[in-house]
Amino acid sequence: MRSTSTRVRRFVLPALLAGALLSGAFLAGCHSGPEIADNDPYRGPDLRVDSSRDQHQIVMTAPTGGWTITRELARQDASGFEVFVTITRPNPRFVQTQAITEQRLATGVSSREAMTVYARQVEFDETPAGPYTRVAEATPQE
Repeated sequence: MRSTSTRVRRFVLPALLAGALLSGAFLAGCHSGPEIADNDPYRGPDLRVDSSRDQHQIVMTAPTGGWTITRELARQDASGFEVFVTITRPNPRFVQTQAITEQRLATGVSSREAMTVYARQVEFDETPAGPYTRVAEATPQE
């Protein structure tokens, strides 16, 4: 009969090593981060930051109903937080309310932290891709 330590060495340790190698390979491919377009102006609905509560909120004011805002990534850097959002246009197959619509997106970032918002706009049926543009900034609140 084999001892428990022999089983651990034979099966568990190789499995742990393989898992560590695979997770390292995935992390190595994610280090570059989102692409940011410095010279391309943002052409989507108005975006601003509301810092009046405990956490920053991104407020989108859209010209009609049907627009959506999705948080793709929030990360911390030396100057504060960066939040990346995707704005999706309404489905053209449906009639949308012709009224200005406001949506609020929770960022999960404390209002006591600086934050920069980057956005990109996609068509309704597009897979989110492409560069982000800087659209708003928030300074730390006391």
